[in-house]
Amino acid sequence: AARRLRFRDATSGDAATRRAPCAPQLPESLAAVCSLLAHRKFATSFVDRGGVAALLRIPKGALSVDGIHRCLFAMSQTPSAMERLLAPGRDAATSRDAARRCVDVALEALDGGHETARRHAALFLALSFPFPAVVDAFDAAGGLRPLLNLLRHAAQLSAAATPAAKQTACHACHALRQYARAHLHRRPRSSRPPGPPAAVAGAPPRAPRRRRRRSRRPAPPSS
Repeated sequence: AARRLRFRDATSGDAATRRAPCAPQLPESLAAVCSLLAHRKFATSFVDRGGVAALLRIPKGALSVDGIHRCLFAMSQTPSAMERLLAPGRDAATSRDAARRCVDVALEALDGGHETARRHAALFLALSFPFPAVVDAFDAAGGLRPLLNLLRHAAQLSAAATPAAKQTACHACHALRQYARAHLHRRPRSSRPPGPPAAVAGAPPRAPRRRRRRSRRPAPPSS
């Protein structure tokens, strides 16, 4: 009973944290962070000092959800920062957890969020799919379903879709193409068609031999 009570207290505390109202200055702060993430040195320092974990801990409200996804998209535009965040050499568990949390936030926006949040989430995924940790986290979370649902919904609206919705669908198509490309690059070599033998493939091409033509000079007169 005590364990159940502690579990209820913990879950109620987490729910209260999620429903906590955002500070009025939070949108301006997130906009400033998003602008600074365009600089490579700030982006790498932001990742090294735990800025991504702090960003994902911000309560998602009407004033903060767009800024959070804009910051994720801005960070994904710096490959060196993403490599530091997802580097498997430092700590594989930490890199998998970071990829999982970022992908979960992006999929949450694709499932049901503001239009700008969906657009920046699709852009974040499109730029992050070249990293294997993101692809693994996306597959583990079943991320293909919300991505295809977004495209299906945009196709149903067709001409009635707003320009913002069409732009979001375009970015979702780009993300889907990057996802397929990432899986094609990770295809095992055993499934590739066999190539020519190594000796033949690696040997330089032989020059054709030219036959020497005998000169047809008249033979000297015999004495």
